[in-house]
Amino acid sequence: MLCAIVKEPNTILTTQSFSGRPTLEDGNSDRAARAASTAMRRNCRKKVIELFSALHVFLIVGGADGASKLQSEEITMADVRVPSKSWVVVCDGAKALILQNAGDIELMNLKVEETLSQPNEPDREIGADKPGRTHAADGQSASAVEQTDWHEQAEAQFLKQVAVKMDLLVREKNARNIILVAPPKALGTLRSNLTPQVQAAISAEVPKDYINLPVDQIERHLAA
Repeated sequence: MLCAIVKEPNTILTTQSFSGRPTLEDGNSDRAARAASTAMRRNCRKKVIELFSALHVFLIVGGADGASKLQSEEITMADVRVPSKSWVVVCDGAKALILQNAGDIELMNLKVEETLSQPNEPDREIGADKPGRTHAADGQSASAVEQTDWHEQAEAQFLKQVAVKMDLLVREKNARNIILVAPPKALGTLRSNLTPQVQAAISAEVPKDYINLPVDQIERHLAA
């Protein structure tokens, strides 16, 4: 059976019917279909790139919680609100202040409810008589790295205690609005020790070191 190609303006041969007669489509329709297919492929490629970018951020910042905190960081810093009876926890790796707002959202009046500190905080410089060295009780010397490790362990243990105290605030004081203020490193350690109930009660996180400031200056920084 012979197959003839019919040449007509703006037409192309696409297939052949069982009867031996060619089936023709309009060339303009074919070009439109190709254009639509190309656009679809480009859109799919764009979506894949966006998906992998989101996945990269997800992995870098530590999962969904980290991604959420990364996206909301500027919001929590810019929208810190301290309503009446709210709790403010200001800490670092060695000291913590637990305060409550006795004023209102317009005129803050923070009152210190409790102060926590490392039991051995005054002894942090023990063995620092020579730069880079420390001396144990038996007279043997140890490196500054060991001293640093000891300090880090003490800070981590202290921040666990702060987390326990915050849990008591939620369970015993019915705290429902907590503003957490701590340097970034201490904040990261503290987060990993917070219960879901405490995390739900935290309304804002401020990654700043305010622990050595007077209370009135802490108020001014939070109100700024």
